[in-house]
Amino acid sequence: MSSRIGLSPEQVARAFPFHVAIAANGRIVQVGASMARVSPQALGSLFSDQFTTRKPTTLGSYDALRACVDAILEIACRHVDLTLSGQVMQVDGDGLLLLLSPRITAVEQMSALGLSLSDFAHQDILAEFLMLVRTKDLALADSEQLSFSLFQQRQALHDTNQQLASEIAERQRIEFALAERENVYRSVLNGLREAVVQTDADGRCRYLNPAWFDISGYEVQEALGTMFLDGIHPDDRDRNLEVFAPMRAGEVDSCRHDVRYLRRDGGFVWVDLYARQMKDAEGNYIGMVGTLNDVTERHEHEDRLMKANAALSRASRLKDEFLSNMSHELRTPLNNILGIVESLSEHIYGALEPRQAKALALVEASGRHLLDLINDILDLSKIEAGKMTLDIMPTSVAQLCSAALALVRNAAHQKQLQVTQTISPEATTLLVDQRGMKQVLVNLLSNAVKFTPTGGTVRLDVSVDAKAGTMSFAVIDSGIGIAEADQGRLFQPFTQVDSSLSRQYNGTGLGLALVRRMVELHDGGRVTLQSEPGKGSCFTVTLPWTPTTPKAAVEKGAEPSGASCPIPIARTSQRRLLVADDTETNVLVLRQYLEAKGYEVLTASDGLQAVASATEHHPDLIIMDVQMPELDGLSAIRRLRAQPDTATIPIFAFTALAMSGDRERCLDAGANDYFSKPVKLSALATAIRSQLDATAAPVETP
Repeated sequence: MSSRIGLSPEQVARAFPFHVAIAANGRIVQVGASMARVSPQALGSLFSDQFTTRKPTTLGSYDALRACVDAILEIACRHVDLTLSGQVMQVDGDGLLLLLSPRITAVEQMSALGLSLSDFAHQDILAEFLMLVRTKDLALADSEQLSFSLFQQRQALHDTNQQLASEIAERQRIEFALAERENVYRSVLNGLREAVVQTDADGRCRYLNPAWFDISGYEVQEALGTMFLDGIHPDDRDRNLEVFAPMRAGEVDSCRHDVRYLRRDGGFVWVDLYARQMKDAEGNYIGMVGTLNDVTERHEHEDRLMKANAALSRASRLKDEFLSNMSHELRTPLNNILGIVESLSEHIYGALEPRQAKALALVEASGRHLLDLINDILDLSKIEAGKMTLDIMPTSVAQLCSAALALVRNAAHQKQLQVTQTISPEATTLLVDQRGMKQVLVNLLSNAVKFTPTGGTVRLDVSVDAKAGTMSFAVIDSGIGIAEADQGRLFQPFTQVDSSLSRQYNGTGLGLALVRRMVELHDGGRVTLQSEPGKGSCFTVTLPWTPTTPKAAVEKGAEPSGASCPIPIARTSQRRLLVADDTETNVLVLRQYLEAKGYEVLTASDGLQAVASATEHHPDLIIMDVQMPELDGLSAIRRLRAQPDTATIPIFAFTALAMSGDRERCLDAGANDYFSKPVKLSALATAIRSQLDATAAPVETP
């Protein structure tokens, strides 16, 4: 061998990682580790299948390679892009050893082959070159990367500056808009008449508008930081805390009420306080915002109204008391007068001459007229005070009309008036207050008789309108008529068309006022008038009506009339009555009349005597006055009802009290019936007999 290397195979592999060993048959029998990495299929293959020679180009076979021992050659891998150069060495035997080094000019090429610097021999100049190249490339790459990074940072900084500039401009625009809006809101708040307050969670004032000075008398700067609730009037603080508590607890969003707020000058103002809670993002209470509106004038007005209402209530109460007292004082002597007249008319004191009977009739007529006047005044007072209650019940229309006409026939007969009535066949039954409707018809018929000259006509027509659901009562006369200019004040209380001193017709002016009010108490009721001077008048009362089947049981509309016509009463067997009244004349009249009817009459002048006499004598019936000394009649009735031995004795309340509620008070106390003075003695006697027949043994009649 002309050239040998003094290295072991391991040393060769370590020193020349790209070496290739070729056997005499031309096959590759050994490759370096780095060559195996680049061309893993080379081992065992023919050299010519894996490599081509570039310098010299004639090399390709084993023999050609052997001829170039110690020569420099350049080969290229057939399967990868790699050129290697080196020297051909002959080793023991016929083997050849190619000590090769790759030609790699860029780090990228090395990386593409899957190599690293550790794949090169330490003494390989190529490795050092590659290290330098790599260092340079890395420096260049770092420089380029740094330059690119700096460019990107400059660009990002530019973009950021532009974004910041845009955001600053937008923020300035928003801040300007907010400032402008705040100025608007502040102008609005400053211009409000209501004080606006904002507090923190502890209740300290954080904001106040200028109107605060008008409410409290304190400047805004003085009041900021003070406790808002300290200004509440001490008498209103508990109530204010009650109102505010649900809002503080989160149960409601706002609250509102009137409260007194203290002023700097020591006074106070009434304010309408409205408050709404404020919460943070977590829903915690952080304070409230509210308004205070001065409502002092309204409260003063309400106070004046309350005082006025109290005064009106007191005046109404005094009026009721006056009417009650006057009614009592008028009815008591009137009861005696009419009672004595009735007793004389019934010949209780003996027979009368015709002139005496005629004189008594005049006295009775005058007394009845006075009684009607008292009743009209009381009824009108009850209606205007809203204390009149209607007793609505089915009423026979025919009987109602007959009863009303019966009360005016005598007066009509004296003036030779023709009185007629026409009732539609459908007008059978009507739901009305019988007493009130009878009074309405009597008042209208009485006026028709009064204002119709002698020889005229008075007519009562009753008709129905099934479609409208109404029944109408028309009182038509041929009287003097009423001018249209006077019709507007016709229904006013105490008003007459002719109120001069020389007026021709008497009256108080209460009748028509009472008619209108009584009719209007019936829901939907109304009164209309058609009249022409010299041709007469037509007053029409229209009431709600529903067709009903007439019932024979409806009999209450026909009450007997005829003040001077005594009702014969059969004399009873000896029954014991107790009359309790503190007015001696009343007792005398009742006692004489009832004794003449066959009763035994005991008397008492006060409630205590009445209870004692009833307990001792057990009368069959008691006639009890209400207003008496020592013990009033109602209390006496209650005591008698509480005693077992007197609890069932029938008791009639016989009193001059005729105001609203008097009847109910008597019945509630335990009375069986109620009679308002003056009462017809014959009617009282009838009621006594009926009560005794209902509660005791059969009554014997002579």
